[in-house]
Amino acid sequence: MEIAISNIPSESSFSQIHRALCTELHGRTDYTEKERINFHLQLYTAHGAYTGKGCLTLPTMSTGDRFLQEYGADGRSHVYVAGSCLKFARSTRRPDVTVCQRVSTEPYRDTTEFEDSELSDALLAQSEFELNKLQFGWIGFDDKFSLEWEYSCTPSVLTFCPDPRALEINIEASECFPKDSPDFEPTPYCCIIIPYSHINSLTSGVIKAGPIQDPVILINCQTPPSFFHGGIPRAKLPEQEEQVVRLRRAALGLRDSRTQRPHAEVAPFCSCAIRLVCSTISGPQKFRSALMNGGVNLQMNPSPWPLASIALRDRWSRNRVDDAFSFCHQFPFHSAFLFQSLLMNSVVSPSEMLQLRGKLTALVNESTMAGVRTRREEYMTIVIRDFENATRIRMGSVSATTRFDESRSRCLKFLVSPSSSPRLSREGAFMCLHVTVTPTKIRYDGPYPERSNRVIRSFPFEQYANFIRVTFTDEGGSHLGFSHFYDFPEWVYHRFGPFLFRNLRVANSLTHYLAYTQSSLRNHSLWFLRDFDVRQPGKDRRIEPSTLKVDVPSIISGLGQFDAELKRCPARYAARISMAFTITDPTATKVETLISIPDVERVNMGRRWNFTDGVGTMSAEFAKSIYETRIAESSSRYLRLEEYPRAVQIRFLGSKGVLSVDHTLKGKTVCLRPSMIKFKGVDSDTVEIAQVFDRPRRFCLNRPLVMVLEQLHVTYETFKEYQDAAIEQVRTSTQSIAETMSFLESHGLGSTFHVASIIGFLARHSNELSIIEDSFFQRAMDFARHDALRTIKHRARIPIPGAYQLPGVADVHGWLKEGQLFICVRESSGELLFLEGDILITKSPCGHPGDVQIARAIGRPPKASPFAKEPLANTVVFSINGIRPLASCLAGGDLDGDEYTVIPLNTNPKLRVKPYRPSAYPAAALNKLEQPCTQNDIGKFVLDYIISDNISQIATTWLILADSDGIFGPVCLKLSDLQSKAVDFPKSGTPVPVKDIPRKHHLKPDWSAPETMVKLDHRRYYTSQRAIGRLAREIELPATDDVVTVMREQLKNLLSERSGATPLERNGSHDIPRLTVIEKQLGGIPPQLNLEELVPTFLFYRTRLHTICRLYSISAGRESMLTEEEIFIGTIVANTPQPGKRKANISRMREACTFLANHVREALHGQDLAKCLSRAYAVWQRCTQSFLFGARTFAWIALGVCVDTMTAMEEEKQQGVSIIAKE
Repeated sequence: MEIAISNIPSESSFSQIHRALCTELHGRTDYTEKERINFHLQLYTAHGAYTGKGCLTLPTMSTGDRFLQEYGADGRSHVYVAGSCLKFARSTRRPDVTVCQRVSTEPYRDTTEFEDSELSDALLAQSEFELNKLQFGWIGFDDKFSLEWEYSCTPSVLTFCPDPRALEINIEASECFPKDSPDFEPTPYCCIIIPYSHINSLTSGVIKAGPIQDPVILINCQTPPSFFHGGIPRAKLPEQEEQVVRLRRAALGLRDSRTQRPHAEVAPFCSCAIRLVCSTISGPQKFRSALMNGGVNLQMNPSPWPLASIALRDRWSRNRVDDAFSFCHQFPFHSAFLFQSLLMNSVVSPSEMLQLRGKLTALVNESTMAGVRTRREEYMTIVIRDFENATRIRMGSVSATTRFDESRSRCLKFLVSPSSSPRLSREGAFMCLHVTVTPTKIRYDGPYPERSNRVIRSFPFEQYANFIRVTFTDEGGSHLGFSHFYDFPEWVYHRFGPFLFRNLRVANSLTHYLAYTQSSLRNHSLWFLRDFDVRQPGKDRRIEPSTLKVDVPSIISGLGQFDAELKRCPARYAARISMAFTITDPTATKVETLISIPDVERVNMGRRWNFTDGVGTMSAEFAKSIYETRIAESSSRYLRLEEYPRAVQIRFLGSKGVLSVDHTLKGKTVCLRPSMIKFKGVDSDTVEIAQVFDRPRRFCLNRPLVMVLEQLHVTYETFKEYQDAAIEQVRTSTQSIAETMSFLESHGLGSTFHVASIIGFLARHSNELSIIEDSFFQRAMDFARHDALRTIKHRARIPIPGAYQLPGVADVHGWLKEGQLFICVRESSGELLFLEGDILITKSPCGHPGDVQIARAIGRPPKASPFAKEPLANTVVFSINGIRPLASCLAGGDLDGDEYTVIPLNTNPKLRVKPYRPSAYPAAALNKLEQPCTQNDIGKFVLDYIISDNISQIATTWLILADSDGIFGPVCLKLSDLQSKAVDFPKSGTPVPVKDIPRKHHLKPDWSAPETMVKLDHRRYYTSQRAIGRLAREIELPATDDVVTVMREQLKNLLSERSGATPLERNGSHDIPRLTVIEKQLGGIPPQLNLEELVPTFLFYRTRLHTICRLYSISAGRESMLTEEEIFIGTIVANTPQPGKRKANISRMREACTFLANHVREALHGQDLAKCLSRAYAVWQRCTQSFLFGARTFAWIALGVCVDTMTAMEEEKQQGVSIIAKE
């Protein structure tokens, strides 16, 4: 209910009135339904001053009636402020629906906690700065500002936007594009949104240029701002959302006031440096004061000179850009891509590119020289990326030509060595070009290692580069998401549609949309194809070879036969195509016998349930053969054949799913079920391996599961016990080698460099504490502890002892009874562990109370059971008896690769719950066309998917509403149903409309606050009393200042290192590190070795590692990079408001480092174990104390080779285990 307020004294403040109402509303309960209620106060203003009137919104009509009876015109009580009695009356206007919903549904919050913040926001809201000019420029690596585009923008203002927290520039444009413009419509209004989190630094002051004084505000951004035009300014938007005329997101529809150059021409290159000229001399000073008084924490440069002064003009002029692009396009495609990437990524300006013309041409010519000819593309890639690395860290007056000469000289030293770079084809990988399309620009990256698939491997290796990875993202790599602020669907079609429906020009070639995988679609990442020709040999020697043109239609038609009904559903058809593009490992294993077997199905309550959905069988001989191939192509020196996987995920003959071992099958036999066959693929007798389930995954809790378990009566104290144990493990992680190993294994850290296995070996054979007492290792462990505590605090990632995440398979022998499970886990020691008793079982995403069930594990199998003959290690075996498959009860799971969480309750009894009836999870309806779809129809689905990709929004909304309303409420149950539909959307084509998603409360629980928020904003967040809130508040994260210090020291070392310096030169010092366990194996102190042959390998490693550090950094600043310690431990320490981006970067960084580390291991390994151990030990000794960038991680790779070699030597000597040596 809304109540009108009048007679408000002009000298009173919002805080005074608010406190007076709090005293009355919260100090008395005789007229309220609850002891404390939410309310909303609004004071009306005109020309920046209060008018003496306002309104009060209360949660219910009855509460409002009682308030008016007490304080209205005829009431007995009064509210006084500054000596005046406030007057209250029933409001005659219609109350704001959004405000009413907030005060009536959101949890109570003590509003006195954020009065200061409200005052700060009020001050910011009243701050407007009139502008005379809007200027965009480019700040080169010499820190000089070059003016590239300007617009005389009177009238326009700079304001502070409260939500999102950003600077906002509003321009009432007087000159716009004409109506017949192909790109933009006439617009009376333009808007620029600059989020605070995207700003590197601010500079403001008065710049004197002769007699002219410019009051300037310079905004230096790490990513381009968001540009909008059309519609009406935000401040004039009506309250009702349906009446809003949304803006269009596009480059400003304006022309340069000097040159008439459209803003769209400059925006891709010059959007990060924004120079505003204020209308008054006092503007910059008032802007600084507003920032300080409003509590906006942004870095301010102390002086405007010289950064904010215009040192140059038109570095990116139209003629220079055209000339630079024309130069790049005259070379072959790969060279053109690399050269143009320097422009597209703003590494050099067009004028610098033109200065490099001679040197770049010479680079192309010399790539055919002896020693480089077979690796010409690799040679140019390394030189260009090394030049980019050097440019980003080397500031000052060093010219581009000098930097390029240094990079070329440095790279030539190691690229002439044939062993300096990896043979990716052995690992099923290739060097892939990457293109990122953002709202403002197109970015070129790579080539970087990318795992291949069946389609790519079907062509010659030299043609792999024609398959290009294209990703659609928001600025800064953020995930694209729906917005009510502008017409998001129209923008998605306008920005990305032409690339899908027509083509995308990449450098000097046209590429066309080809396909995607289900996982890449979630990241809005697609495969594009550059057409190419391949030579086809004749059927016999008398027939001349022919040339086959490879394009999108020829590839799609070569995948197999798709029936007409399937092709009427673009999403389902594209999902079937995506099977051929799934990342798989090639195998030489051939299927000798292929058997078709039926699914196990039953009808219950009118619905057919499939108990074997997506799972087939294979013989043990076939599984062993797969593992033999994997061993032969692995960088590991040895693997035990008896530990071959009992389950693998496959792609074969148009089928997908899991194969589990059936001990009754003989030979190399595979059995497929109808539920696995998706289309009729091309004839083949080899299986593609998508995943091998040869290791159990330890399980950690997560926020959704904690939320469900708590409301199924697991106590907060239980979760706290587990969290306290995890925190204690973090605290004691460096007290001994054994504790360090346990900590790293529990949190999955250091796996790229095999840290846990290395120190585990040392713990078993010696007590070499010097390894973990090393300063580099200690810093890395500081970062590891921070990562572990951060994931516990912000994701509730709490380890549960004895809990695992395992793939589900079916009991094909029908031995298990309904409700029974068989779970066997092979531990790292090789011993088999059989889980017994009640098991809590679930699957992610867990959003329905019925997604958690309890089943019975049978334990060690009886001798007469099939599991005694084949225990199917590292899987959870489901019964095929009963009326409904248990897997289908768990978030709608099946057996085609889904992994299930199993928690034994005999060792974790406090996690026992009372099961809730599972959801039915009906199949989603297919969105079909009237006719078979085309490639354009699939492209349209991709765009629709981007527009309606709201599974994250649904999950977040569910978690927030579950905190306040509970998981059993109708809204949360509806959201769990919507989440299931959203999960099916990529295959059904039926989206969940945004309007169907219940709105979150304006007030959110404190655990949902971004990690970058230093002080909790009580206006937006309340103190959650749920377990995840209480658990999060128990953890105080350590400061992350150390990583900045380490990064600066690393940059300093990179700048000071002499070209080509390595730690591998002969060391004459007697003070060298030693490990007695290795020297004992070698029979004493080994002589110093000549390691010159490994110098090219180290130089290549360091150059590629530098690129990885730069590429995956999420910190602000062009020179920002990850530290070697972060790479070593496998984390990114920097805080970010986008943890999803950090998680993705960590994953990509680990994969890139794994490729690189495997290459070094391959270079260090040898057939002679003793010589291999001596050489690897010498490398470790010389690198482990070096301060050169890359040396410490190189040393750990060498130490890992030492451990592998000693283990292999022990196996040969003591156990006689067969060792499959890598040739």
